[in-house]
Amino acid sequence: MAHEKTAGTSILKQPREVWAVAFACVVAFMGIGLVDPILPAIASSG
Repeated sequence: MAHEKTAGTSILKQPREVWAVAFACVVAFMGIGLVDPILPAIASSG
């Protein structure tokens, strides 16, 4: 399935699935940023 980029297309006009994956990636990276600082404390207590 080839998509040709024309002068009138916008990067914001994406299918719903593309937005869902992008949102999931943002949430995943936010979760990593939240958990990463406390990982050493979790590792030392175990």
